[in-house]
Parts: sequence; C-alpha cells; structure tokens
Amino acid sequence: MSLKDVAEESFMVKFGRPLFWSRLENSEEVDRVPGNIVHFARIKLIGRSNILPPGVSLLERRHNGLLAAIGTRILFEFDTSREESRTREMQLVEGHMRIVYSIPVDRQYIRSGYPSEPILAEAAAHEMNSEERPIINILSSFIDNGLIYKGGGLVARLILAQAYDKAIQTSHPQPWKYSQGVTVAAFFTALISEKYIGRWQDSAKGGFQERVHSFHTLCSKRQGQQD
Repeated sequence: MSLKDVAEESFMVKFGRPLFWSRLENSEEVDRVPGNIVHFARIKLIGRSNILPPGVSLLERRHNGLLAAIGTRILFEFDTSREESRTREMQLVEGHMRIVYSIPVDRQYIRSGYPSEPILAEAAAHEMNSEERPIINILSSFIDNGLIYKGGGLVARLILAQAYDKAIQTSHPQPWKYSQGVTVAAFFTALISEKYIGRWQDSAKGGFQERVHSFHTLCSKRQGQQD
C-alpha cells in the first residue's frame, strides 16, 4: 500500500468515528465524489449546520469553529480554572466534534480533546488554510483571553503545522489534499526558508525523497506519550 492509497478518503474514513465511513459507504453517489466527505467533515467540525444554542451568536460559533480546527491539529488544552474557558470547552463538545475523555467526581470541569481522526484532521487543515487572518494571531487572541494554555510547545506545533501546509501547497497542484505527504526537502524548505535551505541540504546526505507523515498523526503520538 502506497502513501497515495493511505491519503484517499475511502481509507482515512476507516479510522475514527463510524459517522464518516458509514456515510461514505451507504450514502448517495454524491458523497463518493472525491472531497465531498472532507467537506462534510469540515461542516461537522466548524458546526455550520448546528442550530445556535440560546445566547450563542454567529460570531461566537465562528470562533468555536476555528478553535475546533486549530485544536484538531495543534492539540491545545483549555484553562479549566476559568468559567469562560470551561463553557467554551463544553460548546466544542456539544457542537464541534470534541470528545470528552473524563469527568472528575466534583463535575466542575471535563477533560476533552480531539483524538487522531485523519478525515477530521484533513477537514481542519482546509478550514485553517481558508482563514484570511493569520492563524497565529487568532491563537494569540485565544491565549490572551485566557481560554487556552500557552505552554507545552503550542507555538512550535503551530509553526510545524503551517510549514507542512506550505510544503503541500508548493509541492502539489490544487485542489490540495493535506494528508498526501511531502518530501523531507520540501518540508524543511517551507520551515527554514529558501535563503538557508541550501546549507541544510549540503550538510545532509540524501534521503530527500522520504515522506513526512501527517502532522496530526505525529502530534497525536506525542500526546499519547505525554498521557
């Protein structure tokens, strides 16, 4: 099985919630068109089809959708010491595909996150790259508002994710599939910049055709090691 096969929607939907593979296998032909199941996953992730809960504005739902997309790939943690943060975390569980891992006895907060789901990570990548504002500015605003923790290598993971996305965009024609992988050389060129990549290539010996795995998969492994 090649990396191209692994990056196909029909393969990615086999991992994670049965919602996606059951829809792909049993729905009308329109959902079998490449990209349509990713579009469906994106709608579920950002909550576009959700009925607005009482007191939640369209803007707040938009912010929650961005939080969900960023959280799927960057794996941040909410600051559960703040009521606003706990409320926002619950909203992501209710309408943006976030999963509750545990609830303490006092029920004052939850432990939640986004497990490794390739089709959802692909949808999150599309959402992040469709945003006009720089993602780092959006993430910074969430941190400044005290919604999420800023530690744990959060910025480093964002930099790596965006370098990977840039490598995808410069290595493949549109429409982009962010799960299809890039060469190590392309990834480091996006990460380091054209100005300095020559020095790195000169110091390395071959191996540039090795593929970089899905960034979300790498982050998920890291989170599993921490747990």
